[in-house]
Amino acid sequence: MFNQLPQPLDGAGLDRARQPIINGFDVYPDCLYDTLTYPLAGQAVGTPLKFFQGATSAPSDISLTNVPQGTLPGGQKFHARKAFLVPLIETFVSGAAVVDASGLMRDLDRVIKTNRPQWSYVQTSINKFRGPFPLDALGEMGGDVGDFGGNNVPAAGNNAVYQHPRLPLIGGWPLDLVIFETETFPFNLTWGVQTAIVANMLLQLRLYGWRYIKTG
Repeated sequence: MFNQLPQPLDGAGLDRARQPIINGFDVYPDCLYDTLTYPLAGQAVGTPLKFFQGATSAPSDISLTNVPQGTLPGGQKFHARKAFLVPLIETFVSGAAVVDASGLMRDLDRVIKTNRPQWSYVQTSINKFRGPFPLDALGEMGGDVGDFGGNNVPAAGNNAVYQHPRLPLIGGWPLDLVIFETETFPFNLTWGVQTAIVANMLLQLRLYGWRYIKTG
């Protein structure tokens, strides 16, 4: 069972939870995320989308990024254990123009697979470059699946519900990346082919792990 809870705390464990942490860190699971736009015209070959580098168009918008300057605040550290790429798209659209073979489902294939995308990052603490890796390795990427109902046929696709690339939270790319305070951790996405898509697509890169906040 994926969501099985751990054993409950005993009385002494509950009491320890109320004790202040002295000269240590408050540690809890958290997520760092940053959002950039894959453009309608396609991303130029070899020109990266620069995640976690202060490139988000609206850095004050907490729904787009929680690392607006590309570094952690002083007194904090983050141990990233999983990486995911999430296209911020709707899973229901009405009308053939955006669902059929010349629309959004095709665009997802181009952005995630057929335009030969790769990603890489720098482990700044030891000055090591990691990658490049295939982009569709993030989150156990699967195919795009269209579910067509009623009398609609796949060629028309009216009012179709589709499943975007599968990026389950039980998957993700395994990381062991420790990010120190005020230290950069640039992630770059590049494409080997530039092909236009129907509309700009927001891509959100997420790092899941443990946040450490200095206390005492």
